[in-house]
Amino acid sequence: MARQPLGTIAQAPIARAYDRESALGNLFADLMRAARPHADVALINGGGLRQDLPAGPLTYEHLFEAMPFDNTFAQAHLTVGELALTLARNLERQRGFLSVSGVSVEARCEGRKVSVKLLQQDGTPLPDERELSVVTNDFLATGGDGSFGGTPFVIEPSPTIRDEMARILRGRAEPLHPADLYDPAHPRTRLPRTTGCLD
Repeated sequence: MARQPLGTIAQAPIARAYDRESALGNLFADLMRAARPHADVALINGGGLRQDLPAGPLTYEHLFEAMPFDNTFAQAHLTVGELALTLARNLERQRGFLSVSGVSVEARCEGRKVSVKLLQQDGTPLPDERELSVVTNDFLATGGDGSFGGTPFVIEPSPTIRDEMARILRGRAEPLHPADLYDPAHPRTRLPRTTGCLD
C-alpha cells in the first residue's frame, strides 16, 4: 500500500512549516474540508506536518511521511467569535501554526494582544455570532497545543485523516501547484504589520 500511486502529480515540492503558513498546511486543510464537505472550516496544526511532499507523482508513502500520525476527524460548532479567539491564542502562543481552509484570517495587534477577524473568501467580514461547522483532528480536539479548551467535539473513531486525504487525491485530475496553495503576497492568514504582539 505504501507505494500505491495517488494519481496526482505535484508540479514542484510542496513545503511545510511549523510556525507559519505553508503550502502543505493549506493543502491538507483543503483536503480535510473536501473530505467533510458539510464543514465550513478546516484546521490543521503545524506540528502534524512532518515532511514536504516531493515533486512528481505522489504515492501513499509520500503522504504517510508528510503526516505519519493516525489522527481522525473531530467536528464541532463554534461561533465566528469563538473561532477567532482560538486563532488569536494560537498566534500568541506560537505553538504550531493553525492552517485554515474555508475562511481568511486577518490578525492585528491591540497592545500586546492579538485580535483576529474572520473573512469569507471574497473578503467579506463574518459576523461574530454566526455559527460555523469546524473540522479538525482528534489531537487538537482533545486539548493538544491548548487550542480548543473545553469545546465539545464529536470525534470519529475512523477512518484516519490521512486515508481520507488519499481518497480525495485519487479523485483529483489536476496537478498540484504550490503557488496555488500559498501565495506570500496573498496569504490566507494576514499577520500584523507591526509584530509587537507576536514577539
